[in-house]
Amino acid sequence: MKLTFSTLLLIAILTLSCSPKVETEHIQKQKFDSLYYPEQKVKLEEDEGVFGPFEDAKFKLDYYHNEGYSTGNRYWYEIIIIDSMVELYFDSPQNDDWNNVHYHKSFILDENETKMIKNKIKMADLDQKSEGFPEWRDWSGSGYGENRLIIESEDVNVAGGMIYNNIFNDDEDFESSISEDMKASSSISGNYESLFKELEKLFDSLPFLLEDKNRSY
Repeated sequence: MKLTFSTLLLIAILTLSCSPKVETEHIQKQKFDSLYYPEQKVKLEEDEGVFGPFEDAKFKLDYYHNEGYSTGNRYWYEIIIIDSMVELYFDSPQNDDWNNVHYHKSFILDENETKMIKNKIKMADLDQKSEGFPEWRDWSGSGYGENRLIIESEDVNVAGGMIYNNIFNDDEDFESSISEDMKASSSISGNYESLFKELEKLFDSLPFLLEDKNRSY
């Protein structure tokens, strides 16, 4: 029997409410310390699409941010909204310099919070400028950041992103340089930067996690 979205959402809520509290576990590795948050992201089947079993939901959003130097010294976080259900993920790399931090949290937005998010999307006035996601190999340099945004709803349908150089130069306004790179590379138009900031407000643990990935134990 094929499960409906409402059934899957109910199962997810019950699972979250009934799961025992898992304490943070500190694990020693060979060359680095690791702060490990045991909840794991569920792997989606290849044929399930971007939003897995929730493809039939009326409102779907996926905001993904990836930043670092070269291909290994990186971290990423992701904010996924399925109707009123929010999934938050954070992961930092395993290497000699940074801690390995994994984080996952799920919660439900109330009706007003859901309306606010949808209103922020409407105010951002997003549109698809070109197809696909830009890749860093089309640019130059080893340090870069990347944002990806996918929204599928009755009013907005976009799937795109942008990249930028994240190596600081004393001769330039770093924030302005990032904004210019994002604008030049972006495959979507609109005030996406303000939307990213609003979405990140849902991730109240993000400042701690960004600090913690560089912490020495």
